[in-house]
Amino acid sequence: MTCATGPSRIFFFSSCPSMVNSPSSALLVAAQRSPGISSKTFFALTHVLLLCIINLTNFLPNIFWLKASLFRGSRYMTTLFDKAVEQEAAGEFNKALGFLEQCAATQCYDQGDVAFHLGWCLENIADGDRASVLRYYEQAAAESSSVMTRINGSFRAGWVLMQDRDHERAEAAFRKAVELAERSHLDHELYHYALFWHAVCLENKGQYLDAAESHKLVQRLSPVLAPESRYREIICHSHVGRYEEALGVCRTYPALAPAGFDPRRYAELYDLAKKEEALLVRCLAEDPAREEGNT
Repeated sequence: MTCATGPSRIFFFSSCPSMVNSPSSALLVAAQRSPGISSKTFFALTHVLLLCIINLTNFLPNIFWLKASLFRGSRYMTTLFDKAVEQEAAGEFNKALGFLEQCAATQCYDQGDVAFHLGWCLENIADGDRASVLRYYEQAAAESSSVMTRINGSFRAGWVLMQDRDHERAEAAFRKAVELAERSHLDHELYHYALFWHAVCLENKGQYLDAAESHKLVQRLSPVLAPESRYREIICHSHVGRYEEALGVCRTYPALAPAGFDPRRYAELYDLAKKEEALLVRCLAEDPAREEGNT
């Protein structure tokens, strides 16, 4: 989950006495706009500054108002986003949504980050509009300055599409997450899960050989996902008649669950793998073509 940070720099002005004595030499010494100030507000306040310098009437009150406005705007927006994240963490998704919509309207934050949180809140609201959820995640994947948020945006988009049984688009979204993680040399559990669900989508599209290769990679990278991927690799091989390959995976299925894996689920998978192994042994023994090849 990504959060906005406060401004690293803001506008500072030369001291008021020097500005009064020589307004033409007044300088803006830090020219980076605060992320808490929208472009429209920035230009409006800059215009006020120029008027203050040109017209010394009520100069000091105006310049102090301008400086206070810049700081107040940044501090207000940081507080607004923090409130949204706080409400989201507490499970108050409707309240968080209201704060996030205000953040989105002001254009003051990384809009990709805001979009991701909007999508997450909507996804967790019972009557949340799924089309909007998907749109927000796709925006996060396209616009966030954070690589992790872009990967996560694609991952969540893939998840939503997969739940809706749109396997074609889900596969594309998971593939996008996988490719971005690989380009970024990111070895993170988010990458591992994206790789796993991408393989599942390939299965649903009938691309069993590609899915089997992806499941092999998952097994190398993630001990926690390896048991599920190992069983799915067996099924992928069986679907395309690669019975000996499937049997080889069955025979190497570890008897003990890896640390952190649900032991009951592992017992189910192990039992399924052994049943598949027995079936494969019987099928291969009864295969006339295999018997002829062995003579």
